[in-house]
Amino acid sequence: MADVTDEQHQNTAGLVQADDFNAEVVVRFLRENGIDAWVDEPTGGFRYKVHNPAKRVARALRLRLPARIDQLRARSHLLVHQGEAMISKHSPTSASKRWNGHRRTAPVEPLSARIFRLRIARGYSVYDLSTEAAVLASTIQRLESGKPADKSVLPALAAALGVPLCRLVCGEHNCTERACVRSSRLRCPRGVE
Repeated sequence: MADVTDEQHQNTAGLVQADDFNAEVVVRFLRENGIDAWVDEPTGGFRYKVHNPAKRVARALRLRLPARIDQLRARSHLLVHQGEAMISKHSPTSASKRWNGHRRTAPVEPLSARIFRLRIARGYSVYDLSTEAAVLASTIQRLESGKPADKSVLPALAAALGVPLCRLVCGEHNCTERACVRSSRLRCPRGVE
């Protein structure tokens, strides 16, 4: 039997080569099958780009926040509301310029982010926390978004979240270093000690 080249074998096996057709035929076939294709004028060949809408939808779904509360709890430290950034404990002074832009003060978590983080860590929705603390849900939403809200509900929120009022208002700090908020300065709502 005579030696058969690869090209002859493929042709005898019934396989069709792209070289057997001109570029317009191949482009038309690809477009009919949902593939973005076009004729490359300088080379006389064709080019194509595969768009997979399923991959695009899956990627968009991965970028959204997870719906389960335990996944939210794991990512709660990443969320920042309405462009809130970490703020420093002290206002910048002329003395801080001596350090060539490097400041020694540690960042402080804003109250709104702290309330949100504690709520998610306890597994509460806004409505669960409002029921537990006997506070309107809209007040909690305003506090979490950083909008002006009635701060007299903070003792009730602290009790519902299971943290001292000082920790809720001031954050993590040593009370001997910094003056703390006294609960007498915040008026408690009726029915809350």
